[in-house]
Amino acid sequence: MSANILSCFELNTVLEIIHSLISCSDVDQFKQLANSFMEFIGFNHMIFGMPGPDSFGGRSVRDLNISYPKEWVDLYQANEFWRIDPVVLAVMESCSVLHWTDIYKRFPPEKKFLRLAGDFGLKHGYSCLMRGRTGHSWSIISIAGDFKKHTDIVNYVLARVAPHFHLALSELKSTGEATKLQSLTKKEKEVLCWLHQGKTSWEISIILKVSEATVNFHVKNIKTKLNAVNRSQAVATSIHCKLVNL
Repeated sequence: MSANILSCFELNTVLEIIHSLISCSDVDQFKQLANSFMEFIGFNHMIFGMPGPDSFGGRSVRDLNISYPKEWVDLYQANEFWRIDPVVLAVMESCSVLHWTDIYKRFPPEKKFLRLAGDFGLKHGYSCLMRGRTGHSWSIISIAGDFKKHTDIVNYVLARVAPHFHLALSELKSTGEATKLQSLTKKEKEVLCWLHQGKTSWEISIILKVSEATVNFHVKNIKTKLNAVNRSQAVATSIHCKLVNL
């Protein structure tokens, strides 16, 4: 899938949000950008889950609530719904964008839980987990509501913007993750620049006149050095660290 599914105006809007996230300096600005993203996609609710004192072990999280119903968040926390929430189970296994409908097919939710969520307008949505390879820095992004854009567009845009939200959150929490990156070789930087332009391994191999296996080898090293679990996150990290220009 390529950026051709977006109009020039939509693509510019996405780039503006990403550019602003790169220079995001406080929580208020972060929330404004989250609201801009919600308006662009056309959904109603957004929330970020971040590591709590016992993250992963007890799956404790601190919520940065953008527009989820407060009553639902309070009810969710008080009843520890994360223990039965299919979304939590699914995102812990994957770092890709997941549609709740697909999640519920794999992990059928309790009827009472699903009914309660629906009462708060949280019946349809998407979630994804972003984290560094070490697992020390992570965030769960969930959006919900009646989406105005096609599913393919939501998937495409969220997959590319989510890593920038995650990095902005990491910097706001002062994790120092970006300062621990290893240096990239000249060839790795060259491959990274082509990844930034959306090229596949095969396309990069043609451009650089090397084998596709060689390109994948460089991509693997890039992801390791940038603490990224996938290509989108590697590109996002490189932009935040000014390794490539937006």
